[in-house]
Amino acid sequence: MQMSSKPDDLEAVRSLADTLQPFASEDRERIIRWAREKLGMTASVAPAVPPRIEVGGGPAQGYDSRRKSERRRHQEVRDRQGP
Repeated sequence: MQMSSKPDDLEAVRSLADTLQPFASEDRERIIRWAREKLGMTASVAPAVPPRIEVGGGPAQGYDSRRKSERRRHQEVRDRQGP
């Protein structure tokens, strides 16, 4: 890698991947965390709430469709059982 030109992002990824390849996943996580700390980077944190899945017309439609389907199945069972 030449110092006068812009560093190659993909080459950096290949270098990191090659270096970390022999380590177990848990060790890789620790090594990457240490490197982030050494570089003064903040830790990336996964969101506390899972993202909403948008299906069709709006964010909650997929969820509502499942609930409607369940209610329909329960109603069919009740209808078969009779009064």
